[in-house]
Amino acid sequence: MKNKAAPSVTVLRAFHSNLSKRNAENDLVVNGIEIYSMKIDSKVTSRFARNVITSQAVNRGNVHKEVFFDVELPKTAFITNFSMTIDGVTYPGYIKEKEAAKQQYEKAVSKGQTAGLVKASGRKTEKFTVSVNIAAASKVTFELTYEELLKRQFGKYEMFIKVKPKQLVKDFEVDVKLCQTGYCNLKDVEILLKVEYHGHSHWPTDELKAHDNISSEPLGESLPTCFTAGFYLEAWQIDISIFEPQGITELEAEGTFITNDLQNVIKKTFSDKKGHISFKPTLDQQRTCANCSQSLLDGDFTVKYDVKRTTPDNLQVNLTADSFALLNGLSLHGKCQGAVKASCSLKGRELIIVNGYFVHFFAPTNLPQLPKNIIFVIDISGSMSGREIEQTREALLKILDDIRDDDFFNFILFGSDVHTWKEKLIKATPENLDEARKFVRGIDTEGMTNLYGGIMKGIEILNAAHEEKFVPKRSASIIIMLTDGQPNVGISNTEDIRTHVKKAIEGKYPLYNLGFGYGVDYGFLEKMALENKGLARRIYPDSDSALQLQGFYDEVSNPMLMDVELHYPENEISGLTKNSFKHFYDGSEIVVAGRFADINQNSLTVDVKGEGANDVLSFTTQHDAEQTAKAFQEQEYIFGDYIERLWAYLTIEQLLEKRTAATGEEKENLTAEVLDLSLKYKFVTPLTSMVVTKPEDYDNQAGIADKMTEAPPLYFSSPTWYTSVDGDPHFIISVPQKEDAICFNINEKPGDVLSLINDPVTGITVNGELIGDKRANSDAKSQNTYFGKLGIANKYLNLKVTVTSEKITIQNGNEKTAFTWLDSVTLQQEGLTLVINKEKNLVLSMGGGASFVVVLHQVWKKHPLHQDFLGLYTLKSHKLSEQTHGLLGQFFHPIDFTILEIHPGSDPKKPDATMIIKNKELTVTRGWQKDYRKDPKHGIDIPCWFVHNNGAGLIDGVHTDYIVSTYIEHLTNAEIKV
Repeated sequence: MKNKAAPSVTVLRAFHSNLSKRNAENDLVVNGIEIYSMKIDSKVTSRFARNVITSQAVNRGNVHKEVFFDVELPKTAFITNFSMTIDGVTYPGYIKEKEAAKQQYEKAVSKGQTAGLVKASGRKTEKFTVSVNIAAASKVTFELTYEELLKRQFGKYEMFIKVKPKQLVKDFEVDVKLCQTGYCNLKDVEILLKVEYHGHSHWPTDELKAHDNISSEPLGESLPTCFTAGFYLEAWQIDISIFEPQGITELEAEGTFITNDLQNVIKKTFSDKKGHISFKPTLDQQRTCANCSQSLLDGDFTVKYDVKRTTPDNLQVNLTADSFALLNGLSLHGKCQGAVKASCSLKGRELIIVNGYFVHFFAPTNLPQLPKNIIFVIDISGSMSGREIEQTREALLKILDDIRDDDFFNFILFGSDVHTWKEKLIKATPENLDEARKFVRGIDTEGMTNLYGGIMKGIEILNAAHEEKFVPKRSASIIIMLTDGQPNVGISNTEDIRTHVKKAIEGKYPLYNLGFGYGVDYGFLEKMALENKGLARRIYPDSDSALQLQGFYDEVSNPMLMDVELHYPENEISGLTKNSFKHFYDGSEIVVAGRFADINQNSLTVDVKGEGANDVLSFTTQHDAEQTAKAFQEQEYIFGDYIERLWAYLTIEQLLEKRTAATGEEKENLTAEVLDLSLKYKFVTPLTSMVVTKPEDYDNQAGIADKMTEAPPLYFSSPTWYTSVDGDPHFIISVPQKEDAICFNINEKPGDVLSLINDPVTGITVNGELIGDKRANSDAKSQNTYFGKLGIANKYLNLKVTVTSEKITIQNGNEKTAFTWLDSVTLQQEGLTLVINKEKNLVLSMGGGASFVVVLHQVWKKHPLHQDFLGLYTLKSHKLSEQTHGLLGQFFHPIDFTILEIHPGSDPKKPDATMIIKNKELTVTRGWQKDYRKDPKHGIDIPCWFVHNNGAGLIDGVHTDYIVSTYIEHLTNAEIKV
């Protein structure tokens, strides 16, 4: 809704009130709540997007109801504002330093409110969720604003909007628009309200005049040039306006949920510098079928566009406020130097200056492609078996089809050992490509994860190729590494690996790390990539994993320039963002922003240099804003100080990248700089939080919205996803799609044996025997028990592994081998890979299936009560069949739950809630359990919803059904009574 004159709102509210009485629809009300308006309003100016999502709801019930506002927004976006308006009273969100927000969070928790309002919800999105309790007949308006810089990939900018209203929304639009040049006096303007109501148009002027409560006040003395009084009620709408000073060449809009009937609902127009897209489905168009009350609006809405490129780059410079009115079309003067004489005719440069800030876009499009030297370093450890290795082979075969004949390439495989296809880089001749395809088809899994050996071998081969001048001087070198696990053979300390890799590469080429699934140490992969001018990307384990792998390769497969540098006058510019780039890839764009030392400066000269396929690219861009005074006369399309905010966004994004790999004083300085900018420009970043205020009535408390990161936030930990049992004994069940976990305890007596995992298809079974303290603790309400012995077996391989706190015994048929925890062992034999890390843990996999980590907990030998015990963590549990059962095994299949009615519990720091799971309602408590994999002594707190009474209602059957006779002798025949 756009409010520029209050009286116009009075008119519209009166008219809406009358129509609402006539048009109540039962299928629009879900649990007593009707969402009568949903609008997504986006403005894009020079790639920088500001998105405002507004939702309006009313409580149609006769008692208080909880209203939820769920929005999925891009992970690359920063939230900048949020507010709730309840019956005319606005409750805003405040952005604070995370530590300050933490204190308010802890206070809120004591009242029953949990944190984590922003959570990862998909590959591209994170979810913002807030709820509020409102009285009967009350209305609430939610408004969320977020901003992002649209990235260019494959020659187009992409805006991604998640559409998921969850229920039908009425089609009722009121729109008044008055436009003319100059300013207008509205006293004598007759306003006509056109109402689109269920497909019929009305001009209800007479009806409006009949209402006593309609204001007869004039609508204002003077209003801006283009005045829009719009009030979108009972409507579902997406509205996107795009303004690009360079001009728009193409504009696309599509949705995964768009049917043939909805295709014509998308309205798209563009001409010269402006583009507009709207999507306003009627009530009937939203239905899944003619008489259905469910909405088919569930999916992704994507907008793609590109701009005109008449010059190699585009420099946009925002002037002071006094100069803003003079800004018109941009004039660029290019000066060619060096061997690339055609550079002045290259397309793709833009410079904008506003209020002492500038942004420079660089995207040349008609350069010859550089040959590339690419090494694929592939993890073939046992955990990659099955679908992962099949999808990897599939992706590599498709990549081989796209490699150019002037490229060089090689494959490095690492399991426990390192294997190379060739000892040096090989040119992509047809014969060599055919041989490579045969090699790829034969790739199979084996052993553990010698990541260090694999990556260092790839660097060694690439370095040798350059030193021996085996590859062209003007060629782009790249290493792409794919792994699904963590290093556990050779050098396994990740800090040591990073040090060696950085020293070996020496900044000569980028390293791209792809993490397959959730078992990887993504933070390690990201740091190592950023330190070596690359990036990390997660590959999601799904049916399209091969396409994800191929898609990443496509992004980096067409290098056009190397060592690109954009130089600006040092004495004139401060706060410059990254201006040096190892590679420029076809279809992408380089963006640099900065600010002038003198805010009144309105001209800029830029020198651009880069290594092309044939010679050095060098040219100079000059921009004089006084000569180009008409670029931004369409001020209705421009939102405020967008260039300054674009600069802040880009600066924060790049400083956060640097901070990822920084340590010590450097990290402290980067943290302070990011925090200062985040607070100044009101961005929710990993260092800030938004405190969401709510009315104090009806059990509403404050909540906190955080920016999600791949690494754990400061106080809302995001675990690596696995299922485990540890402690006395604590079971942790991960639910990756919710970035959350469920936990429960099992309280039984020492000597009992519990069935943990039982898979009749793969033959893998895991049982655990409980032990207690050395003597009973008379002060404790219940006695502690732990796992003192674990039995892991595969009946098809005739393998049994027994683990106690003193030794590890392997039985292969009739042969037995024993080790102690004082040994450091890497063992490989048919169907079994075992690594013992002295006095810490062991990693075991059988038959290329799931992997298990057993953690040793050691206590003081003279402790009067406690004794050593074990913890079990499962990795790659999807390798087991759908028939897997057991206290842990039953949760290897997807599980979902919903949390409702969070309220204070018996412990003020641990709120209770209602969990809906397996069609049951359970009372659960928000708490923490320990993950001891990386810190066996102290552990790391993992947040989870605790299910009481031995997991009653969560586990199949009752917990005593999982007690079996022995831990190992009859292990392979263990059955569960469910």
